[in-house]
Amino acid sequence: MHMHCYKNKTGKQFLDFINIVDRKYSIDIKQIFLILDNISIHRSKKVHETIQKYHPRINLRRLPTKSRTKSDKDKLDVDAMTGNKQVYT
Repeated sequence: MHMHCYKNKTGKQFLDFINIVDRKYSIDIKQIFLILDNISIHRSKKVHETIQKYHPRINLRRLPTKSRTKSDKDKLDVDAMTGNKQVYT
């Protein structure tokens, strides 16, 4: 697990964090999952375009904004492990 906190959060700082995470792990690791909250910098178009272009093995997963039942959480856990990109609402 890797965590980093900034006093002020910006898209550039988030991309710096993505670079750190991507460099930290061997190229033999094909997928890296990041679990994120729903702060706006995690959802910005620039961030997603940059990650898709330069960090294709980084998979962003957001925590649900509503509280979930245990069975819904289990679905999200299984989806993250299997690569299922279905969105549960």
